[in-house]
Amino acid sequence: LAMEVLGNFASLEEEPEVQGDAPSIVTIMLKEDGPTAIIRTMQARKMNSAILKSGVNALSNIANDPEVTSSLVEGGQEDPEMDIVGITLEIMQMHDWDEELMQHIVPLVATLTYAKQAVIQLAENDGIPLLLNTLEQQMHILQDLADDAIMTAEELEEKREAASNTVSSAMLSLTNLAAAPEGREAFQVGDGVNILLGFM
Repeated sequence: LAMEVLGNFASLEEEPEVQGDAPSIVTIMLKEDGPTAIIRTMQARKMNSAILKSGVNALSNIANDPEVTSSLVEGGQEDPEMDIVGITLEIMQMHDWDEELMQHIVPLVATLTYAKQAVIQLAENDGIPLLLNTLEQQMHILQDLADDAIMTAEELEEKREAASNTVSSAMLSLTNLAAAPEGREAFQVGDGVNILLGFM
């Protein structure tokens, strides 16, 4: 619950003219090692889907600024407890079957791909195959929803939106990864082109 509240605070950051000289919520979180506490909690409860979702959402909101993202990624290089890319990949590997959790974590991956070091780390540690698997999973969800005759229109729209947003985030992640030589090489080795052509 605490992680969820922190994430919500970070997502509701005030505009500079309203905030004045007061430090931002994200600045305070970074100064007080908030991301480290979140990652440590996720590491300790890797099988708890609800906690992982809250942690991922909090990290996504904290890392919504390129400078903050780079700072978090660089921190993970120096301190394993701060390895935001590592814990993200580990969750994707352990919970690839959890469609809803993937819908929370892929937007975080997309945010991380704006940091060069994160792109290299993702490309060198099976990030692209994991993204392709998730992309395929979410595309199947959209196909199944098109044939669903049980759920209400509201439920269908909610699930379509979640899957569509995940597909968009996965595509953005792959696009950013492909901008780096390491990403392009991993994409070729992982048969990414043929997988994407299969969706057309």
